[in-house]
Amino acid sequence: MKSEKGPQDDEESALTAPARPPLTMHDYAWWRENLEALTVAIILALIIRHFTVEAFEIPTGSMADTLYGLHAWLECPNCSREFNVALQSDGATGEIKVRYEKKLVYEGECPNPSCTLRLHTVARGGGDLRSKGDEVTCQACRTPFRGNLDGYRLDDVNDKADARCPNCHFVYRAALLRSNLTGGHKILVNKFAYSAGTPKRWDVIVFGFDQWKNYIKRLIGLPGETIQVWDGDVYVDGRIVRKSDHPFAQDTLWTRISDSDLAESGLQKTPAWAAPREGGLPATKRSQWNSTVLRWSLNAAQDQAVIEYQRGFDNYYNYNLLSYGRHGHPTFREKAEQVGDKKVAFTARVGAVAPRPDSGSWVGAEIRDGEFTFQLRVPVGAPSGGSPAVLERVAPVPVGAEPLRVTAPAAIAVGTEARIELENADDRVIARLDGEEILRLDYTSLPDGANLANPPLSPSQDHGAHHLRLLACGVQAELSSIQVYRDQFYIPFAEGPWRGITLGPGEYFAMGDNAPSSSDGRYWGSIPEKNLMGRALLVFWPAWPTNFQWKFIR
Repeated sequence: MKSEKGPQDDEESALTAPARPPLTMHDYAWWRENLEALTVAIILALIIRHFTVEAFEIPTGSMADTLYGLHAWLECPNCSREFNVALQSDGATGEIKVRYEKKLVYEGECPNPSCTLRLHTVARGGGDLRSKGDEVTCQACRTPFRGNLDGYRLDDVNDKADARCPNCHFVYRAALLRSNLTGGHKILVNKFAYSAGTPKRWDVIVFGFDQWKNYIKRLIGLPGETIQVWDGDVYVDGRIVRKSDHPFAQDTLWTRISDSDLAESGLQKTPAWAAPREGGLPATKRSQWNSTVLRWSLNAAQDQAVIEYQRGFDNYYNYNLLSYGRHGHPTFREKAEQVGDKKVAFTARVGAVAPRPDSGSWVGAEIRDGEFTFQLRVPVGAPSGGSPAVLERVAPVPVGAEPLRVTAPAAIAVGTEARIELENADDRVIARLDGEEILRLDYTSLPDGANLANPPLSPSQDHGAHHLRLLACGVQAELSSIQVYRDQFYIPFAEGPWRGITLGPGEYFAMGDNAPSSSDGRYWGSIPEKNLMGRALLVFWPAWPTNFQWKFIR
């Protein structure tokens, strides 16, 4: 039988329990040491934050695609390329300024095997569930179907804008849910950078502009310079500035607009590449696309084979999707300017050689930017002085124009593959073979005597003055992993002319990488040196395994 203890037993136990020894000097020392360590850590953290590094969150999309503000993710139903769009918000309150409506949506697969779109708004759905089970029309391929009942639901959605995939250029009506929201990049800023050194052109800088707000932009102009923009390029004191002279700047500012490694389902009817037409018929005999292995076969034995890029080089920013065609802004079709500065990179595997008597055997590429057309020819065989790699300006060449041609001893061995790159940016053409620069040409596109205060017509306005071609001559070649890029295209203003700015001592000029959607020095002028807070160092968040965007900021 269990015994019970009374109050006297408890009292007795308490009285007979051994007394706790008083705190010793050792205990006090332990608390003091830990408190001191915590205090020092807090002080060091405050010192580091004040003098060396500080964390910021990017609030807007003015630096896209280098840095993202508040945004949503979409996936192209034609090529499965993921891309994001800006969600505009109030800078003071953080409130999202996108208009959502309560609508009936259907989330599920489209029955068209060529379409991967999974989110559709039900046209007759209104704001209730009475239309649950109604016919759905896919917003990408227009296929009508009835979905499973459990796929219908009410949700807050914006479906007023057409999205264009940045890779395959397929256009479809996108549905953005309120829940499709990702915060801006979180970055670290090196606040010590300009205490120990001077700001450099193309740095991404953080600075204060008013009493309560910090800005992040790319540094373009330095004290004492006159900054102007023409044909998408930056001019300093009347001379073009080349990003390739500065480590990492040019690589950062390329925007990929096509990638043959991303298989397409056929929703986009305009192919990325096609053989030019001859006598009204496409020259498919010598150039054929294999959609299974994602590569082009060019059969140019004793002949020449050519494929040409078909989708244009406009300065479209998918990030600005909700701005195009809304609130009086032009649509991306009306707004587009053709970007002359572009780059192509591809892998060439060469097989049988049957050289043409007049031109030998080679693989190459050709870029046209306005009046300038440049062709790269890399010979097939052993490198030799007799058959060097050639980079030159080709027809049409105006009468009296300076001949532009450089050569180098480089070649592709038969039966091997090589990575070939040709880029044209800031009046400089560079050719690379397997990552190594082999050829370079500088030229001047600004017409002689032109005055940038009253600039001539930009070649970007002429859609017919641009092309990109891949070529093979006297050889059988397979081309794969073809990537096309366009350069950063600076515009004087989102709307209207801009004659430039002249900076005084201690003044700097900055612009956002997202030129059509950036409030920057084009509008409010120069930045005093005292307002510079530091240089953006790295993106540290998001860093999820499924959304890892950690990177150094260049």
